[in-house]
Amino acid sequence: MIDLTKAVISFDYQSSELAQTSRSLKTLYSTPEGTVPMDRGFGLSQEYVGYPIDAAKNLVALDIIEKTEKYEPDLKVKDISFALGNEGELIPTILITRSE
Repeated sequence: MIDLTKAVISFDYQSSELAQTSRSLKTLYSTPEGTVPMDRGFGLSQEYVGYPIDAAKNLVALDIIEKTEKYEPDLKVKDISFALGNEGELIPTILITRSE
């Protein structure tokens, strides 16, 4: 299972607003798509549940990239990797950069 609530977000740049940006991205990544009234597209799709792990990782990574571009247009996903957590879950590590 991929645990999006434990996603690790890092940045390859410095800014005084990194804490706020990190909170915004954590909210975006941990919210299931379709659960926010007035913006049903906010959050990540849960369609990866039940897929083989490699397919699920690809679906989650693609959704993270697309939703970051949509909801934080000044940012870009530079890299996504997955690490095994203590309880067997996969935890995404997301490296963010500024858009050009």
